[in-house]
Amino acid sequence: MQAYPPRLRLRDAATRKGNLMAFIRAERKRAKARILIEGPSGSGKSYSAIRLAKGIGGRIAAIDTEHGSLSMYSDLGEFDVMELSAPFSPDRYCAAIHEAEQAGYDVLIIDSITHEWSGEGGCLDIKDKLPGANDWAKWSKVTPMHQRFIETMLQSPLHIIATVRSKTEWTLDENKPKKVGTSPQQRDGMDFEFTMVFTVQAGNHVASVTKDRTAQFDGYLQVIDETTGKRIADWLGSGADAPPTFPTDAELRSQIKEVARGMQATAEQMAKHYAGFGKSKLSELDTDDLHALLDTLTEAERETREKQNDTADYEPGGEG
Repeated sequence: MQAYPPRLRLRDAATRKGNLMAFIRAERKRAKARILIEGPSGSGKSYSAIRLAKGIGGRIAAIDTEHGSLSMYSDLGEFDVMELSAPFSPDRYCAAIHEAEQAGYDVLIIDSITHEWSGEGGCLDIKDKLPGANDWAKWSKVTPMHQRFIETMLQSPLHIIATVRSKTEWTLDENKPKKVGTSPQQRDGMDFEFTMVFTVQAGNHVASVTKDRTAQFDGYLQVIDETTGKRIADWLGSGADAPPTFPTDAELRSQIKEVARGMQATAEQMAKHYAGFGKSKLSELDTDDLHALLDTLTEAERETREKQNDTADYEPGGEG
């Protein structure tokens, strides 16, 4: 009979590598809100987001891409606004989110995230302006930008309430035209990233819940108000304390590789970056070095893209 070596337990193997892995008792942790409000134009997404934020509580900041529409609701309570105009690149959204974090806000409204995808300077626009005819190659550069935007929202220490436009269609209801929303104007699957998704109807502004990981809103069908936000805040705060989460060195290295690939950076160029930290390869950089290099590459990528956009927009014989 063949003799097999004793099984190596996963915990033992992981411990030998300095990275303990083990099964632990499942326990819901306290968390931050990740809420998406979708609906057609005029359905009341912005209004609903403000009332929801007030119910959650704390200092409220808002990123407004809708030409100052949020400020029209200043009578609802105190909140601060950053009006974000084109280009609506993922990096500019990320910078605005970080600005709110550094300013010490508790809740951030992003109204809306549609522009990050289909607005001027957004993902689709960036992709269309890239040279070449190979769409796969273009998406290999744009997708990491979009993913950084998603990760910035998910890893933020703030409560995030985002709105997204739905494509508008008209139907007949008792022989009267009625505006309805269909699919959200964002990349497919964006709703999977959120804890809750509200769908707001045009006309009566009534919201239904199309996704709810809290299991607190079964059969919800009403206008969103402060009590809705309070219920969400109570549920989110009822779990155990959650440990702070930071990207691991491996995740940082992966992000650096994605950015470098998107920039088409050569091995020689990357070696110069490593040398700036007194190192010869990526694996030798420590956590602080990795953060600094990622910031440097992200800024260089943004500047390169802006130059490409300026070149694409230039028309010989025009004002230049």
